[in-house]
Amino acid sequence: MRSPSIVATGFKMADNNQSPWVDWLTENRFPGGDEEARIREMLEKRREVIIRNADISLGDTVLDAGCGEGFIGIKAAEETGSKGKVIFLDSSPDILDQAKSTVREANLAAATEFKTDSVTDLESIATNSIDVLTARSVLLFVSSPEDAFDEFYRILKSGGRFSINETIRQFIHEIDQGKAEDTLLGYNMEEYKTPPDHVIELVNKFWQYIENNKTVIDTTLFSERDLFHMAEDAGFLNINLDFHVKKNTIRTTSQWDVWLSSSFGPGRPTNREVLEKAFTEQERRQFVDFIRPIIESDVPKEHREASAYLYGVR
Repeated sequence: MRSPSIVATGFKMADNNQSPWVDWLTENRFPGGDEEARIREMLEKRREVIIRNADISLGDTVLDAGCGEGFIGIKAAEETGSKGKVIFLDSSPDILDQAKSTVREANLAAATEFKTDSVTDLESIATNSIDVLTARSVLLFVSSPEDAFDEFYRILKSGGRFSINETIRQFIHEIDQGKAEDTLLGYNMEEYKTPPDHVIELVNKFWQYIENNKTVIDTTLFSERDLFHMAEDAGFLNINLDFHVKKNTIRTTSQWDVWLSSSFGPGRPTNREVLEKAFTEQERRQFVDFIRPIIESDVPKEHREASAYLYGVR
């Protein structure tokens, strides 16, 4: 039964092969500089927890569901060893090509397979054939995460383990209500000079251009409790939930060209495109004169995380 707190808000990347997601993964995900180092460190820490919770043994067959570029599966291959196998699965053939390239460069000892499927309909995976399933930030992008849990239960062997990590966007959405007016492009302006009215208007114009020119990539909002109940309703008896919430004040400087080449997420235009197309030449100069010193300084930027690790045994 669908939990009433789960809100599906449109088509989902994991249900549809969308090139904006591929473009973001390959071109805009890592902005460079200190911010890239922070993102890579965060991803590495999450991978470590996922793998630890998965309790992979030598010789296991592991399914990395929604594998992306293969970041989780490559680590799983180290754990299962030369007698094991890792299946890299994604709904996008283009993204799966990225995983194949990453795996070739890693020269893994474990056997590998690559399959194109949606996590809500794992038709290429036989029933009771998988020892361990891993996934990170996958259910967020499917329209029916309950169906994914049903498939996870079906394909796992008796005693098989699952280990997933999901960003709980619902929590972030709720606590961010009313906070936007205190920030400018995510930067906390309490320690900086008050933006003049014309800059605020330009920032609003900046966001409006992104809103009007983004590719719609909606997410399914669910709570950490929804995740637990979905696993429970699918039939899993041994379930563990670890929920982590962080608020960090980050003081990092960014190179202006790096910021221009970045975007605010998959399907969003780069900041360079926004400046070139949303503003007149005079507006662009006014925007850059005020914003560039902020980007290149250590004005504090608030970063919030809400992340759930769910793992258990079938």
